[in-house]
Amino acid sequence: NLQKKCGVPRPPHRLSEDVVKQFIDPTLHHNKKADDKKGKVLATFKNDCVAKDFKSIFQEGTQNRNTELDMYLKAMKVYCDLKSGDAYHEGYEWPSLTFGSN
Repeated sequence: NLQKKCGVPRPPHRLSEDVVKQFIDPTLHHNKKADDKKGKVLATFKNDCVAKDFKSIFQEGTQNRNTELDMYLKAMKVYCDLKSGDAYHEGYEWPSLTFGSN
């Protein structure tokens, strides 16, 4: 179930298994215990949910790297907001997915 798999609070209505499978990509999971102490923390969100630095194919300071980092931090904010339950509140503002915007 979604709560056990991702630590995300129960949604306000029942989700089908197909919806859950579309949302979760097991190939993106990694060994969290081994990784917990590694990596520079780029941002800390609610409940000490952190976004850590990652390896990129793009060189530091390039537009591609900056766009990749921007999108990663937005995705991590959404993940952390789902985990904390904030994303389920009425009026939650989803981040803009336009490149180069906050």
